[in-house]
Amino acid sequence: MKGSSLCVLVNGRSTPFTTGETVADLMSRLGLGAKGTAVAQNAEVLPRSMWHSSMLRGDDVFEVLAPQAGG
Repeated sequence: MKGSSLCVLVNGRSTPFTTGETVADLMSRLGLGAKGTAVAQNAEVLPRSMWHSSMLRGDDVFEVLAPQAGG
């Protein structure tokens, strides 16, 4: 059940979330779920297969690397 609002850090920026959200929820809401996106949660790479089962915590720090077009 989703509840109160907290914040995590995503690429150095404070980002609000609601308790009960998963990494997949966060990535989708931020538009960062594209194929090829890599996520590190608290300095550990998080496989995409775990995004739906990994719940957010208020002390989480994320680094997100998304594919970029160009050359």
